[in-house]
This record gives sequence, structure tokens and C-alpha cells, in this order.
Amino acid sequence: MQKHNLLPEEEKKLAQDCRKFMTASLQYACKNFPLKDPLLKHAEFLNFHERANQTFDSVQFFISKFPTLEAAMEGKMDALYDEFCAYQALGNDSQLSDLSRIDHIWMYLGKMEGKNGLRFGLLAQVAQYVLVLPHSNAAEERIFSTVEKNKTKYRGSLSNTTTLPSILTCKTNYFNHTHCYKFKPTKSVLQKAKKAATTYNADHSSTSK
Repeated sequence: MQKHNLLPEEEKKLAQDCRKFMTASLQYACKNFPLKDPLLKHAEFLNFHERANQTFDSVQFFISKFPTLEAAMEGKMDALYDEFCAYQALGNDSQLSDLSRIDHIWMYLGKMEGKNGLRFGLLAQVAQYVLVLPHSNAAEERIFSTVEKNKTKYRGSLSNTTTLPSILTCKTNYFNHTHCYKFKPTKSVLQKAKKAATTYNADHSSTSK
């Protein structure tokens, strides 16, 4: 430890208390975190660097969870198994080594060409389903917060089917990385906006009458 004015007994007690705190924190994490969740366990097949330690059961686990994916893989399980074996036997690629994000790795794998087309086309399709699983509800909470900020008691007439979704679309997709005063819509967007505004005004005027 660094130099201090503590007595040896006080220093020893401080070290013991710190150790107890770290132990309690770890016990809390092990108790409350989903460390044994089968979904997280099977999702490990996505880890390119641990691919040799995974089994095809993990791929089958997710296929059984998505009806649309299960239907898409009907009659293709043998080909999918072959792709998984090829994935496990795949050597270290210099370009893959430069990729740190797992979605970028699977994007790269999904575009790799083989003798008869995409080398990991089916396996990459399964991976895409797994990668879009939300890790938390933080994104949904942000949307709810945005709704509450826009649809207030002073603006209670915002339509849930037209106006409010349009505002959410703009805020979510366009202004995340661009300030509103720097956003320059394309001519196509302006034409569509003008057409939508004309339609909205026409419907609104006819309703008011």
C-alpha cells in the first residue's frame, strides 16, 4: 500500500474490510447475474476465438427458439452442420484478427465465398438472429422517455399512428449523430415530406369540417 498515517492495526482492518467488500460484490453478482442462463451459454458459439470448443447443439438451440428460422432451415440442417464444422476448422484469418466487434466478424464470415456460393450463408443467418437479441430494455426505455417528452398534456392530440411515430422515427434514426440544425434532407425526402404534409392537411381539413 502507499504511504499513509494509519496504524498497523488500522491498515490491517482496512485491508480486511476491502476484501470483504469485494467478496460481497462478487457474491451479489454471481447470485443476480444470469451466469447459468442457457441462452447465454449457447450464444457462445458466436465467439470466433472459442469456436473449437462449441457444439452444434448451440446452433440447434436457437433454431428451435425462432419459428421463422426453424422454417427457413427446414431440409437444410445437414448443410448447416457442414457449415458449422467448416467454421470450427477455419484457420486464423488476418482480416478477422483485425476485427474486434462480433457483429463485424459475422458480417465478414457471412460474405465469405465458397465453391458453391456463400461459405457460411446458413450459419451466418442463424448468427444474425442471435445478434439482434436485446441485452437489456434500455433502448425501449429511451423510446418511452421520448414519447413522454413529445406527447404531453399540452400536446395530447398527437396521433399515435401518424404524427408521433414520425417524430420518433426522426429522433431515433436521423439525429443520433447529427445536430438538427446541421441535418440536410435530400430532395427525395423533401418531396415525400411535402406530399405527406399535403395529404395530412387535406385529411385534417376534411375532418374539421
